[in-house]
Amino acid sequence: MNRFLKLALGWGVTLYFLYLTLGKLDFHQTLLQLNEVNLNWVIFSIITLIFDYAIRIFRWWLMFRSTDFKPPLWLCGRYFLVGNALNNVLPLRAGDIYRIIQFSEKSRIPSGTVLATVAVERVYDICSLLVLLFLGISGEAGKSIFASFPLEIQQAVKILTITCLIGALAMVFAPTPIRGLIELLNRFIPIPKKLFTFLMDSLLAIQNLLSLSRAIYLVLISLFAWFLEALVYGAIQASLSLHLPINAMLISNTFATISTLFPSSPGYVGTFHYFAALSLAPFGVSPQSAASFALIMHAMLWTSICIFGLVAYLVTSKALSNLSKR
Repeated sequence: MNRFLKLALGWGVTLYFLYLTLGKLDFHQTLLQLNEVNLNWVIFSIITLIFDYAIRIFRWWLMFRSTDFKPPLWLCGRYFLVGNALNNVLPLRAGDIYRIIQFSEKSRIPSGTVLATVAVERVYDICSLLVLLFLGISGEAGKSIFASFPLEIQQAVKILTITCLIGALAMVFAPTPIRGLIELLNRFIPIPKKLFTFLMDSLLAIQNLLSLSRAIYLVLISLFAWFLEALVYGAIQASLSLHLPINAMLISNTFATISTLFPSSPGYVGTFHYFAALSLAPFGVSPQSAASFALIMHAMLWTSICIFGLVAYLVTSKALSNLSKR
C-alpha cells in the first residue's frame, strides 16, 4: 500500500505540473517552434553532455582513490551511466539503488563505502548548483532577475541553501563523533554485525572524502562538470534563437536539476518541465517559447542519458563477464 501511495503521489505531482506548464499552450504554435530548432546547437549540446558525464565518472573514480579501493575506471563508468539511465525509467531513483548494490557486488567494495561516495557526490552536486545559481543572480541585474521570481520560489531557494550548508557541515564534522557513538552503543546493545560494519564503513568513507585536501579538487571538478551541463542548457536556448544572457543557462540548469528532487513519475516528467520553463520567465521569454525549451531540453537529456546507459551496458558486458570469472 505504501508503494502504491508513493507511485500515486509521484504521478499526481507529474500531472499537476504538466497542467501548469502545458495546459494553456497553443500546441500548433509549439510544433512550429520545434520544427525551427537549430540542430547544430542540439548536436553541440549532446557533445558537451558527453564530456560532462565523462568528468562525473572520473570524479566518482577519484572518490574511490581516496579510500583503500581502486576499482577500474570502466567499471565506474558502466554503473554510473546505467544507474542514471535507470533513474529515467524507474520510480523513486531506483537507478541509484541499482548502482550501489551492483557496483559493490562486482567491485567487491563494501556497500557502505559505495553508498558514502554516492551521498557525498550528491552533496557536491547540490552545492555546485547553488554556486552557479548565485553566480547567475549576482550583481544588480541578477538581483532584479531573482526578485522577479514568485515569492515562494525565492523562499524555497533560501531554505534549500541553508539546508545544504547545514547538511554539508554535518557531513564534514559529524562522522567522527557518530562513529564513536555507534561504537559505544554497540558495547551495551549489540548491533548486528553486518549493519555495524555497513555504518562504520559509510562514516569512515564520508570522513575521508570530505577531508579538506580532497574536497578542494572534488569541488573544482564538480563545478566544472555542472558548468558544462549549464552550457547544454544554453545551447538548447540558442537552438530556439532565444538570445539570452549567460545568467539564463546558469539559472535554468539549477532550477530544472533541483526539481528532480521532487517526487514525480520516472524521468521527472512535469516537475522538470515546469521549473525549466519558469526559469526563463524573468528574461521576458513567452510561456510558449519557455515550454518549447523545456520540452526539447527534457527530451534531449532523457534520450541521451538512456542511450549512454545502454551503450555502457552493452560495451562493458564482456569485460564485466571476464571480471566475474576471476
